[in-house]
Amino acid sequence: MVHAWWPTESYDLSCGAGGLAAEWEEVARAAVTRLVEAVAGPVPDVRWSVKLYFERPARALATSAADADLLVLGRRARLGPIGLGLGSTTRAVLRTATCPVVVLPVLRDAEQALAGDSAAAATA
Repeated sequence: MVHAWWPTESYDLSCGAGGLAAEWEEVARAAVTRLVEAVAGPVPDVRWSVKLYFERPARALATSAADADLLVLGRRARLGPIGLGLGSTTRAVLRTATCPVVVLPVLRDAEQALAGDSAAAATA
């Protein structure tokens, strides 16, 4: 499981380079781990790990997928043909991936769980 983030504002970037990066990683690792465990459950034959990157998401995914057999991406758009619901990260990965890529819709429950974790992190 790959989770990457890249601040869009100069101020956020300067904060991330300082002491907040470790806190962001801790919160992100916990949130992603809870999500994967909730979806995957206790499946002993499935191995997974969490990789966190303070990097542009498309670049982080390309780095992680360099030796992968398959890359699975989620998309948030719910309506229209798949081409219309792809964001810039998914489009970049589809252009540059060195392995097969599957794009799936994100489950509403997973989105709500992430939103809850983000809200909890913001108030902590």
